[in-house]
Amino acid sequence: TIAGFEKKLPKSSPVRHRIRSIVRAASIHPISFQQPEMKESFFTQFLALLDHQIDYHKLVASRYRNISNILTKTAWGLFWLGIGTVIARAVFQAVEPSLDLNQWIAKHEFYTGAVKVAVDGKTFLASFANMLAMLLPGFAVTFFSIHNLIGFKDLSQRSQQMANDLQQIKTRVILEQPRPESSFEDFSWLAHQAISLMVSDTTDWYTLISSKKITKN
Repeated sequence: TIAGFEKKLPKSSPVRHRIRSIVRAASIHPISFQQPEMKESFFTQFLALLDHQIDYHKLVASRYRNISNILTKTAWGLFWLGIGTVIARAVFQAVEPSLDLNQWIAKHEFYTGAVKVAVDGKTFLASFANMLAMLLPGFAVTFFSIHNLIGFKDLSQRSQQMANDLQQIKTRVILEQPRPESSFEDFSWLAHQAISLMVSDTTDWYTLISSKKITKN
């Protein structure tokens, strides 16, 4: 009955894998690795691959997490600095008539073409305050936009999830390694899990990058 309906079962189904393992264990000549060196070579290279991939994705997750934190802190810092500048500008305009700023800030003279322009301390400080009140909120919005456009936080979580998934496969491989009755199908099943995960991650990255509309000037 199993042989007759085997082709209708999904190839990567846990149920199919379990049925095949039962059939293999009950058969007279189970397919197994008789050469210890082949088994050792498989697990050595497979574990090395998983270790490298796990380390890589952890490194990428940490890198994107740091970029996300720096951008977020910088954007909020500029935002609150801009709010403080606007408030300080309003306070300055309220107390400015009673202050003699020319004693604190010297008059500056410069030429615009052939025209000589003199700017006193009061005018300079007022213009500088107006400039900060406009630029600082704009800088904050720019950093927030970069962070949201690229999605560094999501990229960090994606890489960390990939590292966790690979770690689960590594745990299964370590549990399978000392089992004496390991078969070629067991190795194929473990390898298929790792390959499917890495290929799906590459596909997801390609889809993500293709959907980003970033204009380079």
